[in-house]
Amino acid sequence: TPTPAPITLTVSPSNVQGWAVQTGTCDVANTSTGTFVFGPATPPLGVGSFRMTTGTDGNSFFIYRNTAFDGVLTSQLTSLSYSTYVTTYIDSQAIAVNLRIDTDGDNIPDDTLWFEPAYQDATYFPSNPQATLITGSWQTWNALAGGWYTDNGAAGSGPGTNVKSLATILAALPAGTKIAPNGALGGLRLYSGCGPGSWDNFDGNVDALTVGVTSAAETTYDFDADPIPKPTPTQEPTQ
Repeated sequence: TPTPAPITLTVSPSNVQGWAVQTGTCDVANTSTGTFVFGPATPPLGVGSFRMTTGTDGNSFFIYRNTAFDGVLTSQLTSLSYSTYVTTYIDSQAIAVNLRIDTDGDNIPDDTLWFEPAYQDATYFPSNPQATLITGSWQTWNALAGGWYTDNGAAGSGPGTNVKSLATILAALPAGTKIAPNGALGGLRLYSGCGPGSWDNFDGNVDALTVGVTSAAETTYDFDADPIPKPTPTQEPTQ
């Protein structure tokens, strides 16, 4: 059976395409926000993007989540990429992708797979380096080919110089590991915050998230502000 043609879904305030907000704090105050905006600069797709900020309390967080890939085996991922734009960071942070995963088949999350743009250059992932994170420019990340870690340290992985290839981590996890339903919010997550100091006053954007799964249509999410209505032309009176 041929793989269906790729599809692009526009995610906007008027149609969120299954995305849901989770926001809160890992400490006391919640200063995080998330909103659809036009720009910044020229986004990879459309005219806008999704913006996340964490404000003065970097220990607050903002997460945008989707249920579309709940139950998918992690071994079936064929593509995973997205683009970020950073306006302000303290400690080389950008919006991350993570996957809540079920390793024992009970549909309850047991661990979290993390991809963070800050750990993708030759300093951290020399076996397959990507660009060094910068501010003021859109950058595209091939997460599937990048460096990952899990909360529980699968395959000896960890943040910083301990990131491992996704293949290495999945080889250390049970064969049936899948993206966990994680309630009504979904196991695929775009993530910012929950790190005092490093995430203080973070301001960044995300766009063009592409997810491919074996034998399914590759899906790209174009995050966009709703178009500004064009004024109706006024007809001049006939003389």
